[in-house]
Amino acid sequence: MAKRKTPLSFPEFGRHLKYFRELRGYTQEELAEMVGMSPNYYGSIERGKQMPTVRYLYRLSCALCVSMECLLAPNPPQDETGIRDVLIHMIRKQPEAQCFILYELNAHIVPLILAEWSARRF
Repeated sequence: MAKRKTPLSFPEFGRHLKYFRELRGYTQEELAEMVGMSPNYYGSIERGKQMPTVRYLYRLSCALCVSMECLLAPNPPQDETGIRDVLIHMIRKQPEAQCFILYELNAHIVPLILAEWSARRF
């Protein structure tokens, strides 16, 4: 029998959301405005007091350039792979002529972002 995945608690989802918001460099207010929700509602979601509706979950995933599945995953990528995936998704939206340059930059930027975050967390 397949093992059933444990659903995320509200606080776990809020931590995931905060991680991806910070990864993209948005404030709570900016992201709330982007998806059309009040800053208070967004803040309560990130603090783990409530979950977004499916409609807002979809809007958040689009604004953060991550799938809904990734937002709801028990362990979202919080390493180089996760950062690289977000950047690659953003690059793919650019005109083809710019993609090569952006992919090259991606290879150099991700390690710098990780070093910066490591320095801030300790």
